[in-house]
Amino acid sequence: AVHSLVYSMDGKWLASRCVGEECVRIWDGRRLGKTARPAVVCAGVRSLEEYSNCAFSPDGKLLCVGTSVRPLCSKRKGEVFIQEYGMLKIFRVDGKDGDDAQSGGGSSIRVDGVAPTRPILEMDVALGVSVVSVVWHAKLNQIFLGLSDGSVKICYDKLHSKKGALSCLAKGIKRIDELSLLLASRIPQNSSLSTTGPIKTPHALPLFRDEEERIKDNNRRKHKRDREEDDNRRTKKPQLPATGIKMGEGTSAKLNFQQFIVSSNSSKMLQSKNIAGRDPREALFKYSVGDDKERKGKYG
Repeated sequence: AVHSLVYSMDGKWLASRCVGEECVRIWDGRRLGKTARPAVVCAGVRSLEEYSNCAFSPDGKLLCVGTSVRPLCSKRKGEVFIQEYGMLKIFRVDGKDGDDAQSGGGSSIRVDGVAPTRPILEMDVALGVSVVSVVWHAKLNQIFLGLSDGSVKICYDKLHSKKGALSCLAKGIKRIDELSLLLASRIPQNSSLSTTGPIKTPHALPLFRDEEERIKDNNRRKHKRDREEDDNRRTKKPQLPATGIKMGEGTSAKLNFQQFIVSSNSSKMLQSKNIAGRDPREALFKYSVGDDKERKGKYG
């Protein structure tokens, strides 16, 4: 059964892989049909894993395939089992420069009427571990290998690869000077001086703390504020009382000034409109006096 189908970047080639077979078939993606035959057959790549795949190079001229390792059976008398290496093999599939490779080295065995192709590069990856997943990154130009034991390995080239694994190699390993080695050798065993690493000062002032301690302190304060906001008892704390008529929700200086203006105007309005204890005839007499003056001015 076919369990892996991979197209090249330009869509020209299609690679198929089946469980239990030791070959990878490369088809012409533009001429697929019921009677189509594979253009190239890559032999010598055992596939025992269900998720085994292959990967094309970014230009579509090369194909990299990982091999599976046979499990070691119980030993019998007189039999010696040799542990195999999980390998990575690279084949040429463009057909232009691969005439010598596609000759198959004089092999008479054919697969689907096509002579098998020999790999142009073979590399041992791990002893007794199968290479299951293969990914050829187009931008980094690096090959990532997923192994059956759960580990990942990266294949790169110092000239043609970019970033990725090269970024880790550029840093290099920190060298220890001779003086540090001499001092470390003279420290007695089980001594407190033999401990290495930075000195932790959790109770130091913020100015003298390390960057990691500052980050931890800021995160701690942020979590504390979040907890206080989530606490209903603290969030429901009543606001402080304000004098006069309260305008707005806060008690800033601007709001207090507004409250003062509003309260002063409202008090004058209340005093002018307060008619309790007054004689209403006085107010009516004022209106009558004004009407008499108007009449005298009009009629003489």
